[in-house]
Amino acid sequence: MTGKISPLSNIITIRQGDSYDLYFQFRIPCGTPIDMTNSVIKMQAVNESGEPVLSKTAEPIDIQKGLFCLTLTPSDTNIDIGDYQTDMQFQMPDGRVHTFFPSDVNKVGVLRITKQITK
Repeated sequence: MTGKISPLSNIITIRQGDSYDLYFQFRIPCGTPIDMTNSVIKMQAVNESGEPVLSKTAEPIDIQKGLFCLTLTPSDTNIDIGDYQTDMQFQMPDGRVHTFFPSDVNKVGVLRITKQITK
């Protein structure tokens, strides 16, 4: 698993063709987990033309504790080397949508695919 999230720079870096598991736990400010029953967590990345190159939905690990995993597979990350605009959001059962990455509303998230050597 080769990858990293840099929340302060809003960059997710993954080596081309590698797997990467992104784990999330949603909590209210005091630290209490949020029950995410019937919520949907999605990630999408687009190229410079705005065309989707990646679209994934996270799987629940422990939905009552707000735990999810978004798994990127080799086929997901086997895209051209470069930077793509991305974000992640969850939709609550009542229809409310919250973008959690990037956390700064004034920034655009980046999915950076780096060069692989071994194929």
